[in-house]
Amino acid sequence: MSSLDTGLRILSLFNKERPVLRVGEVCRELDVPKSTVSRLMKTLCDAGFVERRHNENGYVVGHGVLALAELYLEGSSLIDELDAALERLSEQYHFVGYAAALSDIDIVLLRVKIGSHPLRLVHEVGAKMAAMPTALGLALFACEPDEEVLTKLGSTLTKGAEQKKFLNVLSSIREKGLVSLVNGLNPSISAMGLAIHDIWHNEKIAMSISYPVAAADADLIKSMQRSLWQEACAIGNRVGDPFWSRQTVFPDIGATSISMDSAYLI
Repeated sequence: MSSLDTGLRILSLFNKERPVLRVGEVCRELDVPKSTVSRLMKTLCDAGFVERRHNENGYVVGHGVLALAELYLEGSSLIDELDAALERLSEQYHFVGYAAALSDIDIVLLRVKIGSHPLRLVHEVGAKMAAMPTALGLALFACEPDEEVLTKLGSTLTKGAEQKKFLNVLSSIREKGLVSLVNGLNPSISAMGLAIHDIWHNEKIAMSISYPVAAADADLIKSMQRSLWQEACAIGNRVGDPFWSRQTVFPDIGATSISMDSAYLI
């Protein structure tokens, strides 16, 4: 094993549960002689990738790693990640894909990927529309506390049963991560969507697949849900999303039926 390989393996041992590494535990973990570990730790320390912890016999991550992380973050934006994901989903399923951000009680479309399916409902990039009842809007509202959502939508939600039903919908999205929406005011078009939080840039953006009801049976819908979920897990890991970075098992998404005063279902 080369010194470079060993050094990279040493760095990979750092995590939130183990922020401090000691020479002895590195030797045990990697089955490498103490003299080799000590030499490589000194090299990593000189390069700024690790630092000695004062008053402790151990090393912590150094400023050199932070510099690399900043370069990585500068070259990776959430919208670019979603753009690539929607391109893949559109090519795979031939339906329309959207990415949008929340603006008060509206959504603003940031990306549109037009699929090859002949029947579709397409809106332009930059279009601003009511967030409800869209899969994009529901996914983004689920990222906010109930109190803030009710404050924003207070005039559109009847107090009582309608409010309770709506908050239950948001609770389900928070649990499963993805909403599969049917029964909007356009009954021929359905959609599924989710939101991702880039904690490094403090951005929350949703993406969705919009498809004709008649063009998707149960198996295809389940396949799209899984693909969308897998894309979110991969992106969430890269941008530090606290929900998506810990997902391991694809849940039973089910379908959400909700109708409100809006002409859009995307």
